[in-house]
Amino acid sequence: MSLPVHEKRLAFVGWCVWMCRTWQDASGALQRHWYIWGGDGPDVFDCSGFPLHGVHLLGAPDLTESYWCDRMWNGTAEARGRDAWTRLRRHEVKPGDLCLYGRPEKATHVMVWMGDGSVVGPSGGTSETTSIEVARVRHHYVKRKPLVDYRNDFLGFVCFEPLEQLCT
Repeated sequence: MSLPVHEKRLAFVGWCVWMCRTWQDASGALQRHWYIWGGDGPDVFDCSGFPLHGVHLLGAPDLTESYWCDRMWNGTAEARGRDAWTRLRRHEVKPGDLCLYGRPEKATHVMVWMGDGSVVGPSGGTSETTSIEVARVRHHYVKRKPLVDYRNDFLGFVCFEPLEQLCT
């Protein structure tokens, strides 16, 4: 059974928060949803694979091979057939929209806006985070940050168009 359109944004935001949890496996080891460079779910993610996997669970096409941070911010007409996703002012942002980080000419990180000032997503990793062992030692996993500008390279917000299309 499919969710009503008006509940899909709420379901996506709830999924993001749920993915921040920790649990113990059968051996008693602490487990998380880890940041792994290039990960696109269901158990390991990089920053752009995380929101794309979440909306895919709600019925959006699987876009994990087509979109990454910089394309979300600076998309090109040749690669995407249109401009970058719609940039938003803070008063226009809805829970589930995306927060981009990096330099104006190249976004390098994305998190999901929760609506209360906080953001959620896989965080802390780099292209060197290629295994759960590395992620565990370096504390790279899906987490909630209390402020959108937890990093000093916050670029701005974009409408998470695959989510928006599911919710209209």
